[in-house]
Amino acid sequence: MKSKLFTLLLILSIVAPAFANSPKTTFHLQNREGEWILETQVPRSQIDKIIQKYYKGRNLDPVFVNEYKAHISSYTLSHLTILNLDGLNIGPTDCEVKMGNKQVDLKMKISEPGIDFSELIISLNFMSEFENHQNRLIIQDEGKLSETLLSVENNYTLIASLAQEDGSTFLGLTLLTWLWILIPAAIFVFIMTFGFNIYENYLTRHSEFS
Repeated sequence: MKSKLFTLLLILSIVAPAFANSPKTTFHLQNREGEWILETQVPRSQIDKIIQKYYKGRNLDPVFVNEYKAHISSYTLSHLTILNLDGLNIGPTDCEVKMGNKQVDLKMKISEPGIDFSELIISLNFMSEFENHQNRLIIQDEGKLSETLLSVENNYTLIASLAQEDGSTFLGLTLLTWLWILIPAAIFVFIMTFGFNIYENYLTRHSEFS
């Protein structure tokens, strides 16, 4: 029993810090007088790596600011999808880009009238090319504040109606996400322990006949 507990604690000690220290991009989604605004700030060095990867062979010299901003806008919009429960894509069609020496500011507007946050499905795999990257989505609507981590574990997707039912988190991950982590870990512990017991019994029987 002690060996099982030790193995489980060892797995958690490895898994939990890995998720806690994962690189993050923070997005703010706010309802401003009926219009949803999605904003973020990204380190210039990171966005440069992404643009260099996706747009090889094109004019990527940052001196040509307008072309470079267009590439950033195109990448951002291609990694964001916002649907209502009917499957209608209501995501932004334009991304405002402000470039600085060390960071890039991104701003998108969702002009669809009468949006109910509880009916949104948000897929945001921005910067998912970086290993273990997470997108921290902070949503502010009518004075209410909620926060969700989008990562490979939840396919970078938020279904708002489900998130509102259970928004409990631990180390920045929802309880559902932790289940997806811990269930395979528990199966692994069981298999390892079971295999160890078989091997131990084999050694015991072998020593008796030797």
